[in-house]
Amino acid sequence: MDQCRSISILQQTRAEYTHAVTWYEAKSKSIFIPADPDTGAELTTIDLFSFHSELFNFAGEEIGAFTEDDRTHVSFPFEFRFPWVVQLAAPPRKGVPFARSDDFEHLRGHPLPPSLDHTIEYHLDATLTTASPAHSKRATTSLCRHHHRLDPRPAARHAGLRSRVKQLLAGAAPPVTFALTTTAPAVLRAGHPLAPAVTVALTHLDRSAAVPAPPSVTLRAFSVTLRARTLTRLSGVGRERRGEVVEEVWRVVRRCDGVGEAPVLLEDCGVLELGKVGAGGSCLVVPPSVVPDFRTYGVARAYELEVVVSVQCVGKVFEVEGARHKVEVLPMVEGEREGVMAGEEVPSPYQP
Repeated sequence: MDQCRSISILQQTRAEYTHAVTWYEAKSKSIFIPADPDTGAELTTIDLFSFHSELFNFAGEEIGAFTEDDRTHVSFPFEFRFPWVVQLAAPPRKGVPFARSDDFEHLRGHPLPPSLDHTIEYHLDATLTTASPAHSKRATTSLCRHHHRLDPRPAARHAGLRSRVKQLLAGAAPPVTFALTTTAPAVLRAGHPLAPAVTVALTHLDRSAAVPAPPSVTLRAFSVTLRARTLTRLSGVGRERRGEVVEEVWRVVRRCDGVGEAPVLLEDCGVLELGKVGAGGSCLVVPPSVVPDFRTYGVARAYELEVVVSVQCVGKVFEVEGARHKVEVLPMVEGEREGVMAGEEVPSPYQP
């Protein structure tokens, strides 16, 4: 969720008051389940920020200024903004505070983490307090929009043992050596194409004297995979429990050897942009559902990008693992996400 976007919520009531005070309190909590199966369904919550403010204070007929056109409802509109950074210190669990770590934060003041499905959620508690005994205290909770649930796909399958052994056996064909070099960006942005583009370059090296010219090398397929590494930790007496989950959050596989398709020839010392190959030449775009990497008290997320290319030379197919490195994922540009979040539906008219 965009941390600096304002959220408007309409708080409504069906009663008539002689005196009323409306206030609200907003909290953000980090909720996670440790990966250790021995811990069962234990949950930990950590408040990241909390504040409250008196919005309205009136008496008697002054409430009429907040009535709707149909005179059956009263509206109390307000809005607030999430802070940029975590404002509360992490409370110790069972008397043990979080320790300093390179993977997590242990002091307040770090950037507020994004909304992450099944890991972090933001919620607003709006409470209306009245002097009427029939309407003593009511609370409504409205959840902010979550990112889509991550849907990892099966990892790439390597060639079987038999095919690997066959390629290692000596043959009558003269030896030929070539090198493949792939490049990939170190910084990605959700909802945007990969920039700079993912490329592959071919360089012919040594070859037997029986081979007068470098053999042709064609591109059969390639894959680009983005993996997320989510870390969790729980402070406890005597030791700190940690969990780790690695999953694919985005994977693109394109083949270039389909029926009716011309083979993609890799030129010596040439550079090929993979986003222009296959699938109509569309560029590689990071899905908007990918949340940015972050670190906070008990949860951290980092990403790794991997590029694998499959090429064919003199009748043999080679699967080459190219670029594989850590990347930074940035959030979508402000204004590209969904708009203002509305509150609950209007209640039915008041009936005495």
